[in-house]
Amino acid sequence: WMLELVRESVSLAGYSTAFNELTAPLDRLLLAIVLQCHRGLARCSAVLSELEASHYSLYFPSEEVQKKNYKRTLRAALELREIVLAAFRGRNEVLRASLTTEAFSALQTSLETTPSGSKEAVIRSFLESQWATNFQDVDMRGNVAVPVQLTANDSPERTEAGTKAIEALATESNAIIADFNRTLDIEFGAYCEYQRQWAETDAVRDLEFEGDGVVQRLSGKYRVDIGWSAKQFVARAEAAAGRFSLIERNVMDLWKTEKHWKLAEHT
Repeated sequence: WMLELVRESVSLAGYSTAFNELTAPLDRLLLAIVLQCHRGLARCSAVLSELEASHYSLYFPSEEVQKKNYKRTLRAALELREIVLAAFRGRNEVLRASLTTEAFSALQTSLETTPSGSKEAVIRSFLESQWATNFQDVDMRGNVAVPVQLTANDSPERTEAGTKAIEALATESNAIIADFNRTLDIEFGAYCEYQRQWAETDAVRDLEFEGDGVVQRLSGKYRVDIGWSAKQFVARAEAAAGRFSLIERNVMDLWKTEKHWKLAEHT
């Protein structure tokens, strides 16, 4: 969709320079997509390596489930490759102006190298390429993380178009987030104002009066119940103490021989 918009803009302007006035926002998004695909390919490669090196019982209940997830990962990597290939064919100027000479050459070589055989062989070759395996680090430019494949453009002009594009994209993203938060605050403020106006009506006052009455009635019943429970506890404790004292006297008095009744020595 973005490539279609770029082609329409190029046909209107009559030139196809990267990051020109008409296509700059789309070019920045296109570059961001390629960079995200590069990061996603690295994750796919790591997952495939882990699946191949580990026994299926470590992550999956059966070997069949492991094979299914293995195939899903391959399909995801293939889709990412198709996205990068479409961007490379449709807007090569952006990648050439943004990436370093080494990164662009590695990307071009990886896309042009298509081994004969199955799709799995194609995607494996792409995952093992220099572009997919390298350029994983980032350089910090203030609060913006810029991938290393953009930070040292080796063209004679040294425009650093890729770095500027990422910085502009970060500025746009921050503006969008700020506008989104501001929109949420406006809606929430309107909701709070509606609740405040509703709370000042007679119906709400009647509900509050009824609620206060219910609370007072329940609190009074609670105090009565607590007092009755305390009296019951004291009465039961006293009864238990008396019963225990009686049992203790009957048991212990048996051992006090001077209190035993005895027959006379001569009868």
